[in-house]
Amino acid sequence: MSEHKHVFSSAGLTCSATLFLPEQKSPPVILLAQGFGAEWRFGTSGFISAFLNAGFAVFAFDYRSFGESEGS
Repeated sequence: MSEHKHVFSSAGLTCSATLFLPEQKSPPVILLAQGFGAEWRFGTSGFISAFLNAGFAVFAFDYRSFGESEGS
């Protein structure tokens, strides 16, 4: 497994994300975000591990104004 930090733009603000990749090449990708009111890191490690073990990549991100993403 490898982990890569990313940022992307949403409505002119920078959002923070992390891409988790399994060992296989060209895996399908699951987008993972916590519900409104929390950061993706809260309670998702079990899901990320399960998805990676099943051969999926996981792109986990925080909505604007949460975690390391910009906004208020």
